[in-house]
Amino acid sequence: MNALRDDLHELALEAPSVDLASRALAGARRRRAVRLTVSVAAAVAVVTGGVAVAVGVPERATVVTPQVSPLPSDVITQEARPLPDNGVGALLEAYQQQGRWHLRTREGQSYDAGEVIQGDGPLSITADGRRIAYFDRKLRTIVVRDLASGQIWGAPLQLSARTFDAEYALRLSPSGMRMIVAGWGAGRGRNVLVDLVEGSVKELDRAWFPVSVSDTGAAVLIRPFDDHTSLRVLGHDQITLPDFTYDFSPLAPDGKTIARLGQTHDPDRRPQIQQDRTIILTDALAGGDRPRVKLSGVPAELNPARLGAWLSADEVTLLAVPTSARDGNAATVYAVDVRTGQARELFVTQDAPRTTVPGLVS
Repeated sequence: MNALRDDLHELALEAPSVDLASRALAGARRRRAVRLTVSVAAAVAVVTGGVAVAVGVPERATVVTPQVSPLPSDVITQEARPLPDNGVGALLEAYQQQGRWHLRTREGQSYDAGEVIQGDGPLSITADGRRIAYFDRKLRTIVVRDLASGQIWGAPLQLSARTFDAEYALRLSPSGMRMIVAGWGAGRGRNVLVDLVEGSVKELDRAWFPVSVSDTGAAVLIRPFDDHTSLRVLGHDQITLPDFTYDFSPLAPDGKTIARLGQTHDPDRRPQIQQDRTIILTDALAGGDRPRVKLSGVPAELNPARLGAWLSADEVTLLAVPTSARDGNAATVYAVDVRTGQARELFVTQDAPRTTVPGLVS
Protein backbone atom coordinates (compact mmCIF):
# COMPACT_ATOMS: atom_id res chain seq x y z
CA MET A 1 0.00 0.00 0.00
CA ASN A 2 2.92 2.35 0.67
CA ALA A 3 4.18 1.75 -2.86
CA LEU A 4 0.76 2.51 -4.31
CA ARG A 5 0.54 5.66 -2.22
CA ASP A 6 3.88 6.75 -3.68
CA ASP A 7 2.46 6.18 -7.17
CA LEU A 8 -0.50 8.36 -6.30
CA HIS A 9 1.84 11.10 -5.14
CA GLU A 10 3.52 10.98 -8.54
CA LEU A 11 0.09 11.33 -10.12
CA ALA A 12 -1.22 14.17 -7.97
CA LEU A 13 1.99 15.92 -6.91
CA GLU A 14 0.93 18.17 -4.04
CA ALA A 15 -2.31 16.29 -3.44
CA PRO A 16 -2.62 14.92 0.09
CA SER A 17 -1.86 11.27 0.66
CA VAL A 18 -5.16 9.53 1.34
CA ASP A 19 -6.14 5.94 1.97
CA LEU A 20 -9.24 6.26 -0.22
CA ALA A 21 -7.32 7.15 -3.34
CA SER A 22 -4.68 4.52 -2.64
CA ARG A 23 -7.30 1.81 -2.39
CA ALA A 24 -9.03 2.97 -5.53
CA LEU A 25 -5.74 2.97 -7.41
CA ALA A 26 -5.01 -0.52 -6.13
CA GLY A 27 -8.36 -1.67 -7.45
CA ALA A 28 -7.60 -0.19 -10.82
CA ARG A 29 -4.33 -2.09 -10.99
CA ARG A 30 -5.98 -5.36 -10.12
CA ARG A 31 -8.31 -4.82 -13.03
CA ARG A 32 -5.33 -4.69 -15.37
CA ALA A 33 -5.99 -8.38 -15.89
CA VAL A 34 -8.33 -7.09 -18.56
CA ARG A 35 -6.45 -4.31 -20.37
CA LEU A 36 -8.52 -2.20 -22.67
CA THR A 37 -7.68 0.74 -24.84
CA VAL A 38 -9.42 3.24 -27.00
CA SER A 39 -7.43 3.68 -30.17
CA VAL A 40 -7.60 4.87 -33.75
CA ALA A 41 -5.46 5.07 -36.87
CA ALA A 42 -2.20 7.04 -37.01
CA ALA A 43 -0.18 8.26 -39.96
CA VAL A 44 3.26 9.38 -38.91
CA ALA A 45 6.99 9.06 -39.58
CA VAL A 46 9.24 6.02 -39.45
CA VAL A 47 12.22 6.48 -37.15
CA THR A 48 15.51 5.36 -38.69
CA GLY A 49 18.81 5.78 -36.89
CA GLY A 50 17.23 8.30 -34.54
CA VAL A 51 16.00 10.53 -37.40
CA ALA A 52 12.32 10.81 -38.26
CA VAL A 53 11.85 10.15 -41.98
CA ALA A 54 8.43 10.76 -43.47
CA VAL A 55 7.11 7.84 -45.52
CA GLY A 56 3.69 9.13 -46.36
CA VAL A 57 1.38 12.12 -46.18
CA PRO A 58 -1.41 11.53 -43.66
CA GLU A 59 -4.94 12.04 -44.82
CA ARG A 60 -6.90 14.94 -43.37
CA ALA A 61 -8.53 14.32 -40.02
CA THR A 62 -12.05 12.95 -40.37
CA VAL A 63 -14.61 11.89 -37.83
CA VAL A 64 -14.62 8.12 -37.60
CA THR A 65 -17.82 6.43 -36.46
CA PRO A 66 -16.95 2.95 -35.16
CA GLN A 67 -18.80 0.13 -36.85
CA VAL A 68 -19.09 -2.49 -34.12
CA SER A 69 -21.43 -5.40 -34.73
CA PRO A 70 -22.10 -8.57 -32.75
CA LEU A 71 -20.00 -11.56 -33.76
CA PRO A 72 -22.29 -13.82 -35.81
CA SER A 73 -23.23 -16.94 -33.87
CA ASP A 74 -22.31 -19.22 -36.79
CA VAL A 75 -18.72 -17.94 -37.00
CA ILE A 76 -16.17 -20.23 -35.36
CA THR A 77 -12.79 -18.75 -34.50
CA GLN A 78 -10.18 -20.60 -36.52
CA GLU A 79 -6.84 -21.88 -35.27
CA ALA A 80 -4.30 -19.08 -35.11
CA ARG A 81 -1.78 -18.72 -37.91
CA PRO A 82 1.14 -16.28 -38.17
CA LEU A 83 0.12 -12.68 -38.82
CA PRO A 84 0.62 -12.00 -42.55
CA ASP A 85 2.10 -8.79 -43.93
CA ASN A 86 -1.29 -7.67 -45.26
CA GLY A 87 -4.80 -8.81 -46.10
CA VAL A 88 -6.10 -8.98 -42.52
CA GLY A 89 -9.71 -8.00 -41.89
CA ALA A 90 -11.14 -5.74 -39.20
CA LEU A 91 -10.39 -6.90 -35.67
CA LEU A 92 -12.83 -7.80 -32.96
CA GLU A 93 -10.16 -7.98 -30.26
CA ALA A 94 -6.55 -8.78 -29.37
CA TYR A 95 -5.63 -11.03 -26.47
CA GLN A 96 -2.55 -12.58 -24.92
CA GLN A 97 -2.15 -16.35 -24.80
CA GLN A 98 0.95 -17.76 -23.10
CA GLY A 99 2.56 -14.33 -23.35
CA ARG A 100 1.94 -13.91 -27.09
CA TRP A 101 -0.52 -11.50 -28.66
CA HIS A 102 -3.27 -12.97 -30.84
CA LEU A 103 -5.62 -11.02 -33.09
CA ARG A 104 -9.21 -12.12 -33.77
CA THR A 105 -11.16 -10.68 -36.68
CA ARG A 106 -14.89 -10.13 -36.94
CA GLU A 107 -15.05 -12.92 -39.51
CA GLY A 108 -13.51 -15.39 -37.06
CA GLN A 109 -9.92 -15.54 -38.32
CA SER A 110 -7.25 -15.74 -35.62
CA TYR A 111 -3.62 -14.66 -36.01
CA ASP A 112 -0.56 -15.14 -33.83
CA ALA A 113 1.14 -11.70 -33.71
CA GLY A 114 3.83 -12.67 -31.21
CA GLU A 115 6.64 -12.15 -33.71
CA VAL A 116 5.41 -8.64 -34.50
CA ILE A 117 4.23 -7.38 -31.10
CA GLN A 118 6.77 -8.33 -28.47
CA GLY A 119 6.78 -7.62 -24.76
CA ASP A 120 4.18 -6.08 -22.49
CA GLY A 121 4.11 -2.62 -24.02
CA PRO A 122 0.95 -0.89 -25.21
CA LEU A 123 -1.29 -2.34 -27.90
CA SER A 124 -4.18 -0.31 -29.31
CA ILE A 125 -6.72 -1.09 -32.01
CA THR A 126 -8.51 1.49 -34.09
CA ALA A 127 -12.19 1.97 -33.38
CA ASP A 128 -13.02 0.38 -36.74
CA GLY A 129 -10.62 -2.50 -36.02
CA ARG A 130 -8.53 -1.92 -39.14
CA ARG A 131 -5.25 -0.71 -37.64
CA ILE A 132 -3.16 -1.55 -34.61
CA ALA A 133 -0.67 0.59 -32.68
CA TYR A 134 2.10 -0.92 -30.57
CA PHE A 135 5.68 -0.45 -29.37
CA ASP A 136 8.29 -1.60 -31.89
CA ARG A 137 11.45 -2.70 -30.08
CA LYS A 138 13.67 -2.33 -33.15
CA LEU A 139 12.50 1.16 -34.08
CA ARG A 140 12.11 2.09 -30.40
CA THR A 141 8.88 3.94 -31.01
CA ILE A 142 5.12 3.50 -31.26
CA VAL A 143 4.20 2.23 -34.72
CA VAL A 144 0.86 1.95 -36.48
CA ARG A 145 0.14 -0.90 -38.86
CA ASP A 146 -2.66 -0.98 -41.40
CA LEU A 147 -3.82 -4.58 -41.31
CA ALA A 148 -5.26 -4.63 -44.82
CA SER A 149 -2.45 -2.90 -46.75
CA GLY A 150 0.43 -3.73 -44.42
CA GLN A 151 1.66 -0.14 -44.40
CA ILE A 152 3.50 0.85 -41.23
CA TRP A 153 4.16 4.28 -39.74
CA GLY A 154 6.26 5.21 -36.71
CA ALA A 155 5.81 8.07 -34.26
CA PRO A 156 8.51 10.78 -34.04
CA LEU A 157 9.57 9.54 -30.60
CA GLN A 158 12.50 7.55 -29.31
CA LEU A 159 11.43 5.34 -26.41
CA SER A 160 13.16 2.76 -24.29
CA ALA A 161 11.51 -0.59 -23.68
CA ARG A 162 11.77 0.27 -19.98
CA THR A 163 9.27 3.06 -20.62
CA PHE A 164 6.58 0.43 -20.30
CA ASP A 165 7.90 -1.25 -17.17
CA ALA A 166 5.82 1.27 -15.21
CA GLU A 167 2.14 2.10 -15.64
CA TYR A 168 1.45 3.73 -18.98
CA ALA A 169 -1.27 4.88 -21.34
CA LEU A 170 -1.47 5.24 -25.13
CA ARG A 171 -4.24 7.48 -26.47
CA LEU A 172 -4.94 8.08 -30.16
CA SER A 173 -7.32 10.51 -31.83
CA PRO A 174 -10.13 9.14 -34.03
CA SER A 175 -8.18 9.75 -37.25
CA GLY A 176 -4.87 8.89 -35.64
CA MET A 177 -3.38 12.29 -36.34
CA ARG A 178 -2.59 12.82 -32.66
CA MET A 179 -1.53 10.59 -29.81
CA ILE A 180 -0.72 10.86 -26.13
CA VAL A 181 1.96 8.64 -24.63
CA ALA A 182 2.00 8.85 -20.84
CA GLY A 183 3.39 6.97 -17.87
CA TRP A 184 3.36 7.29 -14.10
CA GLY A 185 4.84 5.62 -11.07
CA ALA A 186 8.46 4.63 -10.52
CA GLY A 187 10.61 4.76 -13.66
CA ARG A 188 8.03 6.57 -15.72
CA GLY A 189 9.01 8.60 -18.76
CA ARG A 190 7.61 11.72 -20.36
CA ASN A 191 3.94 12.53 -20.89
CA VAL A 192 3.65 13.90 -24.40
CA LEU A 193 1.04 14.95 -26.94
CA VAL A 194 2.25 14.17 -30.46
CA ASP A 195 0.83 15.93 -33.51
CA LEU A 196 1.44 13.47 -36.32
CA VAL A 197 0.58 15.94 -39.07
CA GLU A 198 2.96 18.64 -37.88
CA GLY A 199 5.52 16.22 -36.49
CA SER A 200 5.53 18.09 -33.19
CA VAL A 201 5.84 16.78 -29.63
CA LYS A 202 4.35 18.75 -26.73
CA GLU A 203 5.21 18.03 -23.12
CA LEU A 204 2.23 17.51 -20.80
CA ASP A 205 2.02 18.02 -17.05
CA ARG A 206 2.76 14.63 -15.54
CA ALA A 207 0.38 15.29 -12.65
CA TRP A 208 -2.53 14.78 -15.05
CA PHE A 209 -3.69 11.42 -16.41
CA PRO A 210 -4.81 11.37 -20.08
CA VAL A 211 -8.29 10.14 -20.95
CA SER A 212 -8.48 10.87 -24.67
CA VAL A 213 -7.39 13.16 -27.49
CA SER A 214 -9.47 14.38 -30.42
CA ASP A 215 -8.50 15.20 -34.00
CA THR A 216 -8.51 18.88 -33.13
CA GLY A 217 -6.01 18.27 -30.34
CA ALA A 218 -8.61 18.55 -27.57
CA ALA A 219 -6.90 16.36 -24.97
CA VAL A 220 -8.96 15.36 -21.93
CA LEU A 221 -6.91 15.04 -18.74
CA ILE A 222 -7.92 14.14 -15.18
CA ARG A 223 -6.38 14.45 -11.72
CA PRO A 224 -8.08 12.30 -9.04
CA PHE A 225 -8.12 13.33 -5.37
CA ASP A 226 -9.71 11.68 -2.35
CA ASP A 227 -13.08 13.42 -2.57
CA HIS A 228 -13.15 14.89 -6.08
CA THR A 229 -11.59 14.67 -9.52
CA SER A 230 -10.28 17.61 -11.51
CA LEU A 231 -10.90 17.40 -15.25
CA ARG A 232 -9.75 19.68 -18.03
CA VAL A 233 -9.75 19.83 -21.78
CA LEU A 234 -6.57 21.47 -23.04
CA GLY A 235 -7.31 25.08 -23.93
CA HIS A 236 -10.21 25.30 -21.45
CA ASP A 237 -10.59 25.86 -17.72
CA GLN A 238 -10.60 22.82 -15.47
CA ILE A 239 -13.81 21.63 -13.85
CA THR A 240 -14.40 19.68 -10.64
CA LEU A 241 -16.30 16.40 -10.36
CA PRO A 242 -17.68 15.51 -6.92
CA ASP A 243 -15.99 12.11 -6.48
CA PHE A 244 -12.79 10.17 -7.07
CA THR A 245 -13.14 8.51 -10.46
CA TYR A 246 -11.14 7.47 -13.50
CA ASP A 247 -13.66 5.47 -15.57
CA PHE A 248 -14.36 7.91 -18.41
CA SER A 249 -15.30 7.79 -22.06
CA PRO A 250 -13.68 10.01 -24.69
CA LEU A 251 -15.48 13.19 -25.67
CA ALA A 252 -18.84 12.59 -27.34
CA PRO A 253 -19.44 13.60 -30.99
CA ASP A 254 -20.62 17.03 -29.79
CA GLY A 255 -17.06 17.78 -28.63
CA LYS A 256 -18.00 18.66 -25.05
CA THR A 257 -19.90 15.82 -23.37
CA ILE A 258 -18.04 13.12 -21.47
CA ALA A 259 -19.49 10.05 -19.74
CA ARG A 260 -18.29 8.32 -16.59
CA LEU A 261 -19.37 5.35 -14.50
CA GLY A 262 -21.03 6.27 -11.22
CA GLN A 263 -19.48 5.31 -7.88
CA THR A 264 -20.35 5.33 -4.18
CA HIS A 265 -17.99 5.82 -1.23
CA ASP A 266 -18.30 4.28 2.22
CA PRO A 267 -15.22 4.51 4.52
CA ASP A 268 -16.51 1.55 6.57
CA ARG A 269 -16.83 -0.72 3.55
CA ARG A 270 -14.19 -2.73 1.72
CA PRO A 271 -13.51 -1.71 -0.90
CA GLN A 272 -14.45 1.83 0.07
CA ILE A 273 -15.26 2.82 -3.53
CA GLN A 274 -17.79 0.73 -5.43
CA GLN A 275 -19.55 1.35 -8.69
CA ASP A 276 -23.29 1.89 -8.42
CA ARG A 277 -24.16 0.67 -11.94
CA THR A 278 -25.05 4.12 -13.20
CA ILE A 279 -23.71 6.32 -15.99
CA ILE A 280 -23.26 10.08 -15.67
CA LEU A 281 -22.88 12.70 -18.39
CA THR A 282 -20.81 15.85 -17.76
CA ASP A 283 -20.16 19.00 -19.74
CA ALA A 284 -16.36 18.78 -19.90
CA LEU A 285 -16.03 22.43 -20.97
CA ALA A 286 -18.47 24.30 -18.73
CA GLY A 287 -18.95 21.74 -15.96
CA GLY A 288 -22.16 20.35 -14.52
CA ASP A 289 -23.51 16.79 -14.32
CA ARG A 290 -26.75 15.47 -15.71
CA PRO A 291 -28.76 13.15 -13.44
CA ARG A 292 -27.38 9.64 -13.04
CA VAL A 293 -28.95 7.05 -15.31
CA LYS A 294 -29.30 3.48 -14.03
CA LEU A 295 -27.75 0.83 -16.28
CA SER A 296 -30.03 -2.00 -17.42
CA GLY A 297 -29.39 -5.07 -19.52
CA VAL A 298 -26.06 -5.92 -17.82
CA PRO A 299 -26.34 -9.11 -15.72
CA ALA A 300 -25.60 -8.87 -12.00
CA GLU A 301 -22.67 -11.27 -12.35
CA LEU A 302 -20.91 -8.74 -14.59
CA ASN A 303 -19.37 -5.55 -13.25
CA PRO A 304 -19.34 -2.46 -15.53
CA ALA A 305 -15.62 -1.71 -15.80
CA ARG A 306 -14.79 0.62 -18.69
CA LEU A 307 -16.41 3.10 -21.04
CA GLY A 308 -15.12 3.91 -24.48
CA ALA A 309 -15.87 5.05 -28.01
CA TRP A 310 -19.17 6.66 -28.91
CA LEU A 311 -21.05 4.61 -31.49
CA SER A 312 -23.49 7.48 -32.07
CA ALA A 313 -24.58 10.66 -30.34
CA ASP A 314 -26.55 8.55 -27.84
CA GLU A 315 -24.63 5.28 -27.50
CA VAL A 316 -21.30 4.73 -25.80
CA THR A 317 -19.27 1.52 -25.51
CA LEU A 318 -19.20 -0.29 -22.17
CA LEU A 319 -17.19 -3.32 -21.12
CA ALA A 320 -18.31 -5.47 -18.19
CA VAL A 321 -16.10 -8.04 -16.46
CA PRO A 322 -16.99 -11.00 -14.19
CA THR A 323 -17.46 -10.01 -10.55
CA SER A 324 -15.75 -13.20 -9.38
CA ALA A 325 -12.28 -14.41 -10.38
CA ARG A 326 -13.56 -17.97 -10.56
CA ASP A 327 -15.67 -16.95 -13.56
CA GLY A 328 -12.56 -16.29 -15.65
CA ASN A 329 -11.51 -13.24 -17.64
CA ALA A 330 -14.02 -13.30 -20.49
CA ALA A 331 -15.65 -9.86 -20.64
CA THR A 332 -18.76 -8.68 -22.45
CA VAL A 333 -18.85 -5.56 -24.60
CA TYR A 334 -22.08 -3.54 -24.74
CA ALA A 335 -23.45 -0.43 -26.41
CA VAL A 336 -25.28 1.71 -23.83
CA ASP A 337 -27.92 4.33 -24.58
CA VAL A 338 -26.87 7.22 -22.31
CA ARG A 339 -30.43 8.61 -22.26
CA THR A 340 -32.07 5.45 -20.92
CA GLY A 341 -29.17 3.35 -19.59
CA GLN A 342 -30.29 0.38 -21.69
CA ALA A 343 -27.39 -1.83 -22.77
CA ARG A 344 -27.32 -4.10 -25.80
CA GLU A 345 -24.70 -6.83 -26.08
CA LEU A 346 -22.14 -6.59 -28.87
CA PHE A 347 -19.79 -9.53 -28.23
CA VAL A 348 -17.91 -11.57 -25.63
CA THR A 349 -14.11 -11.45 -25.48
CA GLN A 350 -11.77 -14.42 -25.24
CA ASP A 351 -11.08 -15.74 -21.75
CA ALA A 352 -7.52 -14.39 -21.51
CA PRO A 353 -5.51 -12.59 -18.81
CA ARG A 354 -4.96 -9.55 -21.03
CA THR A 355 -7.35 -8.30 -23.68
CA THR A 356 -7.51 -5.20 -25.89
CA VAL A 357 -10.85 -4.25 -27.39
CA PRO A 358 -11.34 -1.52 -30.02
CA GLY A 359 -12.91 1.64 -28.68
CA LEU A 360 -12.43 1.33 -24.92
CA VAL A 361 -10.40 3.53 -22.58
CA SER A 362 -8.03 1.61 -20.29
